[in-house]
Amino acid sequence: MKYTPKTEKGKAKLDKIIESAIDLIYEKGFNNTSIGDITRNANVSYGSFYFYFNNKDDLLVELVRKLNRDLRHYLTESIKGLKDRVSIEKRGFEAFFEWMQKNKKLYKILIEAEANNLQVYAWHYRKIAERYSQKLKEAMEKGEITAYDSRDPVLHLNGDSRLHSQEIHTVGWKRGAAHSDKGRGEDLRKDAEC
Repeated sequence: MKYTPKTEKGKAKLDKIIESAIDLIYEKGFNNTSIGDITRNANVSYGSFYFYFNNKDDLLVELVRKLNRDLRHYLTESIKGLKDRVSIEKRGFEAFFEWMQKNKKLYKILIEAEANNLQVYAWHYRKIAERYSQKLKEAMEKGEITAYDSRDPVLHLNGDSRLHSQEIHTVGWKRGAAHSDKGRGEDLRKDAEC
């Protein structure tokens, strides 16, 4: 996003664009939704879109970031007050599926990101995995759970362990490169080498 609004009026306009995009992408898909569709549905000027975003890909990145923030916040609030890791795991697992049920439109954004921007799709899962791995590591250090490589369960719980294997990163890079005219494939290849 190229501009973060500082006034309530600006925030309201951006929210209209975001909500319109979420609704339309859920209904029509990312590739079948135009910027004109989004601005008409939001009842804002076409130029307003470009005040906040460089292009539709920039919007998709912001939508995935919103999804990620919302999901992590919901999970954090859901486990507040719980002390032992087993209770946290059980409640966190339930909360994840509650969030998914309540936010089908946002989850569709993630599915669209997988097809249209593997870099932001992978970022989402890495961000979730980083935080979760840290919490598992802390629980192991406290003796609450058995010690093991904390990345292993994170990969499976995120449902996308393939993002963390070099072999599949290469497949993703080829897929990204095949669909990119903006060097996205090169970015994914660099990401895979990390």
